[in-house]
Amino acid sequence: MLTKEKFGSVNRVFVFCKEDEVVAEEFQQMMIDNYHPKETKIIHGAAHMVMFSKPRQLCQILQDVAHLFVSAYMPHYNSPPATLIQQFFKSIPIESLLDTQLTFENGMEKLPNSAIFGPDYLKTTMYKHCSLEDLELGKMLVRPTGLFVEDFSKEGMLTKEKFGSVNRVFVFCKEDEVITEEFQQMMIDNYHPKETKIIHGAGHMVMFSKPRQLCQILQDVANCI
Repeated sequence: MLTKEKFGSVNRVFVFCKEDEVVAEEFQQMMIDNYHPKETKIIHGAAHMVMFSKPRQLCQILQDVAHLFVSAYMPHYNSPPATLIQQFFKSIPIESLLDTQLTFENGMEKLPNSAIFGPDYLKTTMYKHCSLEDLELGKMLVRPTGLFVEDFSKEGMLTKEKFGSVNRVFVFCKEDEVITEEFQQMMIDNYHPKETKIIHGAGHMVMFSKPRQLCQILQDVANCI
């Protein structure tokens, strides 16, 4: 997946989160010392969930290095990110989730708090375009996935004044049956990334199904920074 010949061809920026007790500072420093990112940014007092503890500092770093959405939620300043998650769940038939288990801590009328993807859903939807080996490894790594609904429901996470200050690139994954092509196109049409890249035949797990194409896009974006 990584070769000596091409290693370093993508400009890598490492965000060093001080006071992180999950990926410890010593381990972060070891990676920096051994694998030599082009640049290291430091956020003090960040801990592990830096997007919540130090959102302004993280956003400033993203502004400096650009931001990439790979078939993912791309929010807008006109509503909290949770609104986009709500739109997503309204856009899909509930039966399409197959054996996925949803947890509703605030009642069935609210958004789910977490999800556990079942083996049928992984095989027929999420890992549909991946190898059998990747599917089986994915099954072994299944854990409850938090949706962070309360955090993403807060107003003011994105502001009109600063929206667009980060160069956003959206990677449109064709044949994605998790975040469908229609939903991806809706986000592109409404929220206007600076650039859209398309990967055909990717499905949802593009890092496994089309790793070379994705790496080429990452390299192209990094070289434009």
